Amino acid sequence: MSLTFKKFGYTSKSSETVKNINGFKNSNLQLQKKLLEAYNQPLPTLEDIALFEEQTNIQLPEDYSNFLLTINGGYPNYYYIPTIESTVDHFYPFNCPFQTSSMNDLLVLNKKDFFKDDRYNYLPIACSLGGDEYLMGLKADGTNPIYLYNFSDLSLIDFDESKLVFVADSFSVLLNLLVPYEKAQKL
Repeated sequence: MSLTFKKFGYTSKSSETVKNINGFKNSNLQLQKKLLEAYNQPLPTLEDIALFEEQTNIQLPEDYSNFLLTINGGYPNYYYIPTIESTVDHFYPFNCPFQTSSMNDLLVLNKKDFFKDDRYNYLPIACSLGGDEYLMGLKADGTNPIYLYNFSDLSLIDFDESKLVFVADSFSVLLNLLVPYEKAQKL
């Protein structure tokens, strides 16, 4: 089994787009347009990542930078994490025309919660099927553990670090934890 990703957004020919366009009213056509634009969003470049790191004073770990440069988020074919009994719906792309769907947008929108002691402490990287957030810790010692922040109990308005659930020591370990739901049921 190998982990693969479907790009974030919709293609103009995807069954989701056709079904949704036919089922949506005109007010939601903007949403469809943004999802089409998101699908066609180019991969970030090394320069984009370097500029982001300079502007935010965040040093992205190499495994996560490589992921953004080659995949740039999306929907994994394996989405279940048995150790915490949770899912990953999609990983956020670096930038996205669909506001609040990119890692960069979510970092800025949640600055009041993630920026403490003159530095960012967390980076949103993915969300679950239920809308919970996966956050990458940006530790002063250079480690980058992954946590789950459960929105069913809390909201970012009341962000509480003590409520984070540890998931993995790094981004690579997180990817290695992902299994098909069917396989997880047999474990």
